Amino acid sequence: MEQRFRAISESQNRPQIPVKEQEKRSEMFATKVFNADRMLQF
Repeated sequence: MEQRFRAISESQNRPQIPVKEQEKRSEMFATKVFNADRMLQF
Protein backbone atom coordinates (compact mmCIF):
# COMPACT_ATOMS: atom_id res chain seq x y z
CA MET A 1 0.00 0.00 0.00
CA GLU A 2 2.69 2.48 1.03
CA GLN A 3 4.86 1.40 -1.90
CA ARG A 4 2.04 2.10 -4.34
CA PHE A 5 1.52 5.54 -2.84
CA ARG A 6 5.22 6.32 -3.23
CA ALA A 7 5.12 5.22 -6.87
CA ILE A 8 2.11 7.45 -7.52
CA SER A 9 3.78 10.50 -5.97
CA GLU A 10 6.96 9.79 -7.95
CA SER A 11 5.05 9.56 -11.22
CA GLN A 12 3.33 12.86 -10.40
CA ASN A 13 6.67 14.55 -9.75
CA ARG A 14 8.19 13.71 -13.13
CA PRO A 15 5.67 13.76 -16.00
CA GLN A 16 5.92 10.62 -18.10
CA ILE A 17 4.05 12.11 -21.06
CA PRO A 18 6.15 14.60 -23.06
CA VAL A 19 4.83 18.14 -23.29
CA LYS A 20 4.22 17.80 -27.03
CA GLU A 21 2.10 14.70 -26.43
CA GLN A 22 0.09 16.54 -23.76
CA GLU A 23 -0.48 19.45 -26.14
CA LYS A 24 -1.62 17.06 -28.85
CA ARG A 25 -4.04 15.34 -26.46
CA SER A 26 -5.51 18.60 -25.20
CA GLU A 27 -5.90 19.78 -28.80
CA MET A 28 -7.72 16.56 -29.71
CA PHE A 29 -9.92 16.95 -26.63
CA ALA A 30 -10.70 20.57 -27.54
CA THR A 31 -11.69 19.64 -31.09
CA LYS A 32 -13.86 16.80 -29.75
CA VAL A 33 -15.67 19.19 -27.42
CA PHE A 34 -15.97 21.78 -30.20
CA ASN A 35 -17.45 19.24 -32.63
CA ALA A 36 -19.90 17.99 -30.00
CA ASP A 37 -20.93 21.57 -29.29
CA ARG A 38 -21.51 22.24 -33.00
CA MET A 39 -23.53 19.04 -33.39
CA LEU A 40 -25.76 20.08 -30.50
CA GLN A 41 -26.49 23.43 -32.13
CA PHE A 42 -27.62 21.94 -35.46
